[in-house]
Amino acid sequence: RKTFKDYIFLFILKKCDANIFYYSEPLKFWGKLLNKGNTFIANNTLPVLEVEHQKDQKKSILFIGSLIEGKGIFDLLDAFNNAYKTSSIFKLKLNIVGDGPLRNKVQHFISKNRLDKIIQLKGSIYDEQILRDYFKEAIFCVSPNQAGLSVLKSFGYGVPFVTRIDSITGGEKYNILNGVNGILYETKNELYDLISNAFSKLDGYYQMGIEAKEYYDKNLTVESMKDNFIEAIEFNFK
Repeated sequence: RKTFKDYIFLFILKKCDANIFYYSEPLKFWGKLLNKGNTFIANNTLPVLEVEHQKDQKKSILFIGSLIEGKGIFDLLDAFNNAYKTSSIFKLKLNIVGDGPLRNKVQHFISKNRLDKIIQLKGSIYDEQILRDYFKEAIFCVSPNQAGLSVLKSFGYGVPFVTRIDSITGGEKYNILNGVNGILYETKNELYDLISNAFSKLDGYYQMGIEAKEYYDKNLTVESMKDNFIEAIEFNFK
């Protein structure tokens, strides 16, 4: 529901010559109150490198992001640990790319449960070529409780994204079409099932990755974002 602050913001929007939103969801919130004629959508995005995926390279699950409270990293670790301990043929690895205040606790969990061989804590990585290699081998990228820029990065590299249906987002989550280019799950048990069955359902995830890349190329490229900014600017000179 709209608050008093929202109406102050709406007043500002109506005074602007043009408005640019990072995604289209706010238009539903404002409904008919916002002038659609001078409103433009420049989907938020991140640049990626070219990548070629091969199904037989897919052997891991990827988490990429800060190791902070609120992202649900221990939900992921618990689900992965349970999947590993309850299956005699579990083949997957978990690559954790990122750093933060929970790093020592994450490392302690890995060591305590003797998961050092299958869970790799990679730390912060800013080399795009190295990141691309981790995406190339990822069946899916997952962040339980927060779906931010990693959704866009994952799609750009042709990897489906998995997150809770009620995860925190700045809007990036709304690019996920459940069962098409990613998964929106509801419970911890569902996350466990997704991890347990990831390898056996590789064909399905591989196809989701193709859909994710096609969605990125159509809606989320830097070029597309730039063009919509230009369209908004040129609107004022007509």
